[in-house]
Amino acid sequence: ADDVGADNFKLFEERLLKALGFIRPHLHEEKPSLQALKLYLDIRPHVWFEDKAQLDDIVEDAGNALYPDNFDLARRKLHFMVEEWGGSHEKAWDFATQMSDRFPENGDLACLPYYAMYEEYLSLDMIQGKPDEARDFLLSNATKKRLAPYRERVLLNPRKQVSACYSIPLGW
Repeated sequence: ADDVGADNFKLFEERLLKALGFIRPHLHEEKPSLQALKLYLDIRPHVWFEDKAQLDDIVEDAGNALYPDNFDLARRKLHFMVEEWGGSHEKAWDFATQMSDRFPENGDLACLPYYAMYEEYLSLDMIQGKPDEARDFLLSNATKKRLAPYRERVLLNPRKQVSACYSIPLGW
């Protein structure tokens, strides 16, 4: 909050809570919309609210039941599984590979392991301030080897022109 000022941060927080108030009833519907679930996942990490654990469970259950192979939901979940948000890079990697392997016909989900590696790169570069180590990690043979099983699935995706990450493995 220091870089934006306390007043601006408070205003931002108030607006997030107001947005949460608008989507909260939609989360309690029998079949919450995909948009409501995505909005919740966008807001959730940035503010504290009393029923967070309960809403987390609702969103997780609804997402798994109604949209089990949705890339947008999976990508949002992955982002907040990394170390910077209280998780770990291994947890993010495991989630990414499990989702990708669970739905092998979904070429977009084959991108998740790439995003998991990219999150680790960002952590090294931007959070830990180690740009050289981050670059070495990204270009390493170990990283390429971990991603190899997913590269072909992304590149052979029949929807590759509209895929979420078609261009990512081209440079890897």
